[in-house]
Amino acid sequence: MKYALYLLLAFHSLSVTGQVAIQNDKENGYYLGIPTHVTIAAKNYSCEDLIILIDSGIITKDVNTCEYYITAYKPGELRIKIEERKTHKVLCEKRFRAKYMPLPTPMVGGRNRGKISKKYLENLPGLFAVYPNIEIDSRFIITAFTVIILRDNRVLFIKDYSGAKFEESVFSAFRTMKKDDKLFFVSIQCKGPASELSDMPSMEFIITD
Repeated sequence: MKYALYLLLAFHSLSVTGQVAIQNDKENGYYLGIPTHVTIAAKNYSCEDLIILIDSGIITKDVNTCEYYITAYKPGELRIKIEERKTHKVLCEKRFRAKYMPLPTPMVGGRNRGKISKKYLENLPGLFAVYPNIEIDSRFIITAFTVIILRDNRVLFIKDYSGAKFEESVFSAFRTMKKDDKLFFVSIQCKGPASELSDMPSMEFIITD
């Protein structure tokens, strides 16, 4: 499901009376480090007649269109200013909020808890950071995690890993598991699109075979 937010902004000056429209594909604002697609148009002006400025981040324009990609790099207020190209007359200025993306959910094989098959685990590449219930592209990368395997509350295996992929030692540990063993992924860390580092919730599974 896609969202669109239309912000119609009236402006008046000594020589111009008109309307500027900013269409933002994401109704929840601008996320740091994520290019946000917007369409900007002004009544009685062609797209080439306009200059679009922002005070924090970068803006790129599609060729021969009124479509832009805005990427914010600082949390807080983001100002978008629209000027007439020839005279640099300010036609419109709008303030938005730039914020960090919400933390995604760590998952293994599309799950983050419950019962899981040992054979199923043995065919998985590793952990992923996803948004299971909303349509946002995850730009988070899992950078570290720890695997713990318990049997009757005794630790059978524990090891720290860098990155998100399962190494051979992980698969070897999976093959030793038996029914009702508990598998934990803890100390999961990830890096976001603005290079922010975050701790993620742990995952707990019960082996079914």
